[in-house]
Amino acid sequence: MYYKNFKTVTYCVAGWVNHITEEELREQADFLQKYVGIDKIYLETYRDEFAKKEQLDMFKRVMKDYGIEVSGGITTVTPDLNESDKKRQRLLIPSVTATSLCGPALRKSANILQVSLMSLLLMISFLLSVSAKTASAKKASAVGKSSALKR
Repeated sequence: MYYKNFKTVTYCVAGWVNHITEEELREQADFLQKYVGIDKIYLETYRDEFAKKEQLDMFKRVMKDYGIEVSGGITTVTPDLNESDKKRQRLLIPSVTATSLCGPALRKSANILQVSLMSLLLMISFLLSVSAKTASAKKASAVGKSSALKR
């Protein structure tokens, strides 16, 4: 661990993982370890393409040489449907994709996780809206009571 109160972590997308050479990876790892000190890296297994097993294995081996912890990564993404979509803000949809090496059971688990994440996002959104309405109602009630006391 490079820092006392926190870990430094980075996220590597599948396309980048697929196209970096071991030499380039070592050069970048040298730079990052010298100037930042990375403790952990998340490797994305899919984004428009699957991360290749050989590349993931090479990446894990190199990171082990540097003492960097490696984990799999999942991120929320949604594709642009057309040019005008790029300008719009929209709800992020979790994209959970199992690697090409996994079996049907893991893919089913990934789908269940995707549904669970969507449910969690909706629940959080609902709770935040209820909380905001409750806080607003309490504030309005307090203002009403204080104005009634002043009369």
